[in-house]
Amino acid sequence: MYADETFTVVSTEIKADVNEEFHIIPLGDVHLGSEACDESRFDYMCQWITRKKNVYVYGLGDYTDMMRAHDRYAVETQTAESTQRIMDRIYREEAEKFIKKVMPFKDRILGLGEGNHRGHLTSGITTTQYMCDRLNTKYLGYMCYFGLTVSPRSKRNTALQLVLLTHHGIGGNGRLAGASINRVEKLERIAVADIYMMGHDHQKGVRPLSKFVPCNKGGFNIRTRKQLLITTGGFLKSYMANMPSYAVRVAYPPADLGCAKISVVVRRDRDGGNDMSYFDLHASV
Repeated sequence: MYADETFTVVSTEIKADVNEEFHIIPLGDVHLGSEACDESRFDYMCQWITRKKNVYVYGLGDYTDMMRAHDRYAVETQTAESTQRIMDRIYREEAEKFIKKVMPFKDRILGLGEGNHRGHLTSGITTTQYMCDRLNTKYLGYMCYFGLTVSPRSKRNTALQLVLLTHHGIGGNGRLAGASINRVEKLERIAVADIYMMGHDHQKGVRPLSKFVPCNKGGFNIRTRKQLLITTGGFLKSYMANMPSYAVRVAYPPADLGCAKISVVVRRDRDGGNDMSYFDLHASV
């Protein structure tokens, strides 16, 4: 039984002081190996991540252009064991191409989530789990409730936990600009989080939300909590001259290639006699 469409609860810790900015890069829908993958753009992103400090990567799936569900079913149920062993070798070779590109910043990969394009190895794991083993990072499943503890380097401040709810993504019939972000907003009904992210449709977008939450500093009061809805983008070209594609068949709009960038800063508010730390969140596409 493969654990590929699993909901996971995962946590990890990083170090950052008050007013020290760090970035989270949601990296997915690369489709490395496809003729339509913009590999040079992906290479540039990997080089940028390698050069920058305080940049962390969060994987959203579809790192290579492997099989979808019906293709995997055919291989697993209608081919000889010898053929499946050949497929194992191909799966690993394709996975290694992605691993090689992200290896320079492997210690800053928070985890890798699952996608619908993946391989199933005869050992009982997916190619994403294989990547996680090779990169010594956490496996996030298809949907993840992720707690990122941000601990100060000095002992004068307390740790805060940034909460993410992420999903590889789901299909839909919407073609207008709001359709993608509306699918992400459905995650907001499931759990409380600071950041909600979804991939799969290769669109990039950000929508901030604000909510009142109770604050007991100086008596019962309210403060505003900012949340982000993000569609995370990708590196697969929608349209190439004289080439068939799924985007052509279903008339998707062309994708703006690349990925979103999330900026996070821990702030400390001491106004009015209060002393409260919070996350200052921003995202760009």
